[in-house]
Order: sequence, then C-alpha cells, then structure tokens
Amino acid sequence: MRSTVTVCAAIALVVTPILGACSSDGSGAKQSGPQAVTVHVTDKLRFDPATVHVHVGTVRLTLVDDGSYPHNLVASELHSRLATVSGNPGEQTTTMVLHFRKPGSYPFVCSYHVDAGMRGEFVVDG
Repeated sequence: MRSTVTVCAAIALVVTPILGACSSDGSGAKQSGPQAVTVHVTDKLRFDPATVHVHVGTVRLTLVDDGSYPHNLVASELHSRLATVSGNPGEQTTTMVLHFRKPGSYPFVCSYHVDAGMRGEFVVDG
C-alpha cells in the first residue's frame, strides 16, 4: 500500500506541472472561449497591469476604475476604444472584446491622461 501511494504521489509531481504548462490559466485545463483580462486604473494615472500578456485570439477586456478620475483605454492599432469609466456609482467598469490575429506588441493609452504617461501595451504571443 505504501509503495502504491509513493508511486502515485511521484506521478502527480511529474504530471501536474506539465498539465499546468499547457494551460493559459494555470489550472491544468485548456481554456475555451475568450481569454479574460482585467485592467485597473486609479488616481495615480497608471494602468495596472501596464503590460498585459495574452495569446493570439479573442480577449474579453474589463477596465475597472478604482479612483475618482475618468479613464478609458484606446488601442489605436486595433481600432479599439473602451468606453469611459469613472469612480461614480454604476460607471466603474466597462468591458469589450478584442481580437488579436498575430503575435506582437500593441500599445494602448488613456486618452485623457496620455500626456501624464498613462500608457500600456498588450504583448501577444502565438
């Protein structure tokens, strides 16, 4: 009995990291449907995270305002603009779907605060 448990534990140690490496969410299961990404903005005039790593395909992007200033997210190369969010009740979150057709780097900005350095980028791998 003890040797069976030891063998099973050893197999789990080997197989679990391999399965996790195949998953984009680390759960060991292949993701289906769009990738989900959440980006937060605050009164510090920064995106969090500023660098968003995704895979080629469809991405469901949610922008959440954790502060009081209005913000948006504009990705000119993708011809995409998220609606403005603010700290006002009912206006803190907005969502859109982006389609990344090829690997690369795609910059985005907050059009209200670009001069203050509010910039980020999507890094898309194959």
